[in-house]
Amino acid sequence: DKPEAAASLMPLTEKLLTVNPDPMYLWNQRRIQISGSEEPAQAAKTPATSLDWNMESRLTATALQNNPKAYGAWFHRKWCLVQLQVLKDPTLLKILQQELGLTVQFLDRDERNFHCWNYRRFVVSLLLLQQEKSKESHLHSHGAGTWRVIFPKDDAADQTEASLLMGAQVAATSAPVVDKAVEENEPTPSPQTDWIAQEWQFTQQKIQQNFSNFSAFHYRSKLYPLVQPPLSQELEVVENAIFTEPDDQTAWWYQSFLLRQQQEGESLEIWENHVQSLGELVDEVPHSKWALLGLLNCGMMIVKLKENETEERKITLLAQCQKLMELDPDRKGRYASLEQRIRSA
Repeated sequence: DKPEAAASLMPLTEKLLTVNPDPMYLWNQRRIQISGSEEPAQAAKTPATSLDWNMESRLTATALQNNPKAYGAWFHRKWCLVQLQVLKDPTLLKILQQELGLTVQFLDRDERNFHCWNYRRFVVSLLLLQQEKSKESHLHSHGAGTWRVIFPKDDAADQTEASLLMGAQVAATSAPVVDKAVEENEPTPSPQTDWIAQEWQFTQQKIQQNFSNFSAFHYRSKLYPLVQPPLSQELEVVENAIFTEPDDQTAWWYQSFLLRQQQEGESLEIWENHVQSLGELVDEVPHSKWALLGLLNCGMMIVKLKENETEERKITLLAQCQKLMELDPDRKGRYASLEQRIRSA
């Protein structure tokens, strides 16, 4: 019967996954047994009232020790946390804080493990969800891992506009029907920790450890609209990185991201100072394509937004395009297109 089958399958899948954590069908089978459902699709949306977090966390921890990038192990751990969330486990807050510590350990071993970065964002989404129970917030989370920001519209104070920062990572699970006694065990809302500020500082720490950590820069770009830091501070981060290794694309990608955040009418003085610094860098490394391209992109943004821009700057930008064609002939057509945009600006 089913209870006997579950009793035999659980230790069997544990042994198999300890040896090889990659087969997804084994993790699916384990979730089927835990949830008491008939198939994986049902297990994804059925509350697992028989979940033993200690057992599943030990198993996934062992699996991740064998393969830190095992999709199935990371997903199973997320699924277990969702079940604890749905079941209103009173220890959830403590578990989530421990999970943040776990991600620190894994990222110390491999700072570019994007599975771990993704898991960290998922854990933070659940922590934010805990706080939503006790206060209103412009950042709304979901038990499936979604981050959605609500921005007021400029033209109507009573209207809002939602922006999706990060999508769902697991299927949403319906809450079970519970009696009053179970509802009384609902965990107390977490203290008002500023998780976003904490995550922002974490990305700063990882970037300082290694300017080539693209995962940290990417996470920082997602946090940017929530933190809204001073532009000068972010350009300082970029300059520290590019003056250390001008040909590393990571910091240049973040500079490009910052350029896209620039709005018409905002002060361009900070960007002018940045252009001056980039000019010094180009003088030091004249054969660096990335340094010259970064300088060109900044100059084009200033020409686009600044009124009564001089022809002298346009001539300088056109000369930079010609130099890039020499340094990077494989993308000559792209730089020719940039030339046309400069002439028509």
